[in-house]
Amino acid sequence: ERSLPVIALRPCMGIGGRITNWGEHYGLTVASATVPHNQNRDTAVIKHGSDRFTNTVRGYVVPINHDNKVLQFGISGVYADNNPDYRNGLPNEDGRRFATRPEVKARNTPNMVDSGNRLRIKYYTESAFELSGQNGPLVMGIEYLQASIHRDFAPNLFFDGWHAQVSYVLTGESRIYKVKTGTYGQIIPKCPYGAFEVAARYSMVNLNDEDIHGGKENNVTLALNWI
Repeated sequence: ERSLPVIALRPCMGIGGRITNWGEHYGLTVASATVPHNQNRDTAVIKHGSDRFTNTVRGYVVPINHDNKVLQFGISGVYADNNPDYRNGLPNEDGRRFATRPEVKARNTPNMVDSGNRLRIKYYTESAFELSGQNGPLVMGIEYLQASIHRDFAPNLFFDGWHAQVSYVLTGESRIYKVKTGTYGQIIPKCPYGAFEVAARYSMVNLNDEDIHGGKENNVTLALNWI
């Protein structure tokens, strides 16, 4: 499961394209997309013509990448337009929202923090800074995310969050690092009974600012994975 700030502050999914370039010690992805009408997800309710054109970029360097040893530094950014036009004499309020459910959840678990979708957003920017590493069966990472929201007829907003996580494969296998995407991939068990991994993560997201009281949540997740 993804962390609280990653879910709450992620860009909305849409139709678009991307360009990716990578080498042994770096990676870069640039993407643009438009969000379809009537999208209804944890982080978006798109109605009344409030579709956006969203641009994202992510780059990272990998100074160490050999023999199941990895060190990665990354940065990413988002710029998204929102349609602030009026409809029937009223502000176009039914647009982008920032929200998330707990990291461990049931099918019908509600959002624990939620900015609501009446933010009157003109445009918003997001940035993230990440640091991660791997040494054999051990993987560690930390990331900070923030969103600056520019609004019509209301003060601008600032939301942020961060997470730190660690995992260790008890049976000795290593995750497969994918330099193309800058991610740590699957575990291939060496034994017929599979592989066992323990993991822990602490995350925080804060959706309180100015007149918006979306809430602040802290989450601790512990896991035992059998692969």
